[in-house]
Amino acid sequence: MGKRFVKGSELNWQAGPFPGTRMKTYPAAAGSPTFSLLMEMAPGAALERHREPLNEVDYVISGSVEIEGKTLEAGDYMFTAAGEEHGPYRSPKGCMVLITKF
Repeated sequence: MGKRFVKGSELNWQAGPFPGTRMKTYPAAAGSPTFSLLMEMAPGAALERHREPLNEVDYVISGSVEIEGKTLEAGDYMFTAAGEEHGPYRSPKGCMVLITKF
């Protein structure tokens, strides 16, 4: 599949799936189903419970987010297997999360 280098500064922020969220998508090699998202949640933003079609890793870069009643802070990680539901996500003070789907 090869390598792919992406400059984050060259990617545009896109509106996220829920109010108060925005994302940058970091694609993998052409033809690969793997990709990463940088998700920013504004203070008070929330994502509702949803089913994941792919395996997903969430890594909190900054701030904090409450997921299923657990508070994750910078350096914390969560894994969700393909086909599982997760959420809701709530970020009272805002956060930045790196999400990789594979």
